[in-house]
Amino acid sequence: MDAIHTLVPRALTELFSNGAMSQGKLEVAWRVAVGDALGRVSTVKLQADGSVDVHPSDQRWRTELTRSSSMILGRLNTLLGAGTVPRLVVK
Repeated sequence: MDAIHTLVPRALTELFSNGAMSQGKLEVAWRVAVGDALGRVSTVKLQADGSVDVHPSDQRWRTELTRSSSMILGRLNTLLGAGTVPRLVVK
């Protein structure tokens, strides 16, 4: 039997791997990748080249998201598929 903390990410990765990348898929993956707190204080926008613009609610969260951007990018690409999101741009 698998532990829930390993089963859920595998299930989400399987779900995300089907179909084309979309704004809706990005928004769900974003919430999973950053958690509830950062998910509430930021919005994301999928760009045509696959990059993601991140819009934090204020400077405090901008600093935190900038500091954590490489880790978040890795989490997104783990969920969505390697190289799906080439870069994050914190605005």
